[in-house]
Amino acid sequence: MSAASDRLVATRVAAELEPTAHVHNGPAEYRVEVEAPGLGADDFSVHLAGRLLRITGPSLSTLGADRDFEFLFRLPDQVDGADVVASFEDGKLIVRAPFEASEGRAIEIGAPRPSR
Repeated sequence: MSAASDRLVATRVAAELEPTAHVHNGPAEYRVEVEAPGLGADDFSVHLAGRLLRITGPSLSTLGADRDFEFLFRLPDQVDGADVVASFEDGKLIVRAPFEASEGRAIEIGAPRPSR
């Protein structure tokens, strides 16, 4: 094998060791999806401390690597941490962080205030 093909193989192996994370920042929620073929819901750990979301799990390697993976995400300020939920569907860990409902309020338009 050439040095170039060795690098290509190493790149492919490294990519297979890590799951893929996708972040969706929609109008109603912030959502993180972690694709990890071969893992189940019990293989993941999801922890929220303040606005920091931490997702960890075992390596996807079949080569015996003893390396865990970790993803860290800072959630937007408008996320209600009490309503964050995680589920496992079709080989994906899905963490949903809904935005706080903002009812808003009507603001009256009145006479200008005198300047101070």
